[in-house]
Amino acid sequence: MNFITAIDRYIFRLVLMPMLAIFVLAASLLVLDKMLRLFDFVATEGGPVGVVFKMLANLLPEYASLAIPLGLMLGILLAFRKLSISSELDVMRAVGLSYTRLLRVPEGDSAVVSSRVGATLDQRDNSFVPTDGWYAALGVEWARSVLSEEQEDGTTPLMHILKLTGTLNGYVPIDEVVIALQVRAGYIIPLQDGQTTFANRQFFLGGVDTLRGFNQDQLQPQDVADVIDPETTSTAIFRGSQFFYLLRAELRFPIYEAFHGAIFTDLGNHWAEPSTIVIDESFVRPTAGAGLRIVTPVGPLAIDVGFNLLQREALGEPLAAFHFSLGVF
Repeated sequence: MNFITAIDRYIFRLVLMPMLAIFVLAASLLVLDKMLRLFDFVATEGGPVGVVFKMLANLLPEYASLAIPLGLMLGILLAFRKLSISSELDVMRAVGLSYTRLLRVPEGDSAVVSSRVGATLDQRDNSFVPTDGWYAALGVEWARSVLSEEQEDGTTPLMHILKLTGTLNGYVPIDEVVIALQVRAGYIIPLQDGQTTFANRQFFLGGVDTLRGFNQDQLQPQDVADVIDPETTSTAIFRGSQFFYLLRAELRFPIYEAFHGAIFTDLGNHWAEPSTIVIDESFVRPTAGAGLRIVTPVGPLAIDVGFNLLQREALGEPLAAFHFSLGVF
């Protein structure tokens, strides 16, 4: 059972140790600075020393919300610096893992002209931590390639598309609990026969902002998954799509001070060829999980674990995935 891969565990360990060390150092410096000031005030004005420790205890959640993002950011930077120096990133790239999915353009030189228009309507009470209201966004992008090099198979890719996207978020407060809902969809319309949508214009599902039961961009399009042979085709190369839909629901509740909890479910799927869509048992890919939210001055830090409820082990799908992010929908 593929709960979490060995590479994920390895990278997590590399990030965890410097993250904890920096968190402890930053939190200690903040506490010591405040403690010295409070002791000086108590010594000057008079009063019980116990008041100092009570005040520090009340400040700990605030200091933790400052130290955790700093520790996480520097922990990731130090971990990937080690991977880069030791050439481990090059090995991951060579076997089709990790950041190769970011190289989403044809080989060689290519040039694309595009124009995008969008409209948003924001009725949320808070952009960083919304608890009431709704948010809607629509986007239309026209894109056409004007230069691309001949590929190894002798073809010269051409792209001419119209890309449509839409998002609708809603927030319902019930006392201290907030129900957050999101609906998203996207569709790419080809404007020329024989055109190929470049991967950097396609849709990808999986990760902290889509289906949290998968790693980033890991979900293969349904029509590709139906015909792919894992024995002859690498499932580590993530593929994009021309159409997707996504439904997300999250129950958010307070725990203590700056710490909040969340229970969520994400449903959705995508297709490389929209004409192949069939409404059957594979139409919906469900995920669910829980997470922790830590309110910081720059937005909430989210730590989530999502579970893939219909795992396809043959395609290398995980049973669960861990996610860190700054901000929530």
